[in-house]
Amino acid sequence: MRVYYQWAVLLDKNNLTPKRISKNPFLSGGKAKGLFPGVIFTTSAIKINNDFYILSGEGNTVISWNKISQDKMSELFVDIV
Repeated sequence: MRVYYQWAVLLDKNNLTPKRISKNPFLSGGKAKGLFPGVIFTTSAIKINNDFYILSGEGNTVISWNKISQDKMSELFVDIV
């Protein structure tokens, strides 16, 4: 079974160059719902107050969401050299 992993990248809002990347995947397949349990792909992230809601497709048949706090997201990132 193939397993998809999702990293996060922060872009500079002025020139859209990558500035920071998550040091590890913050989402992964393997236990996804749907026909293909290894498949997960992020489609969007929405910030509401101090939380990010990550909308994803799972298993090529289901839509899901995960909530990650801004503080937790900040801990995941490292600078791109």
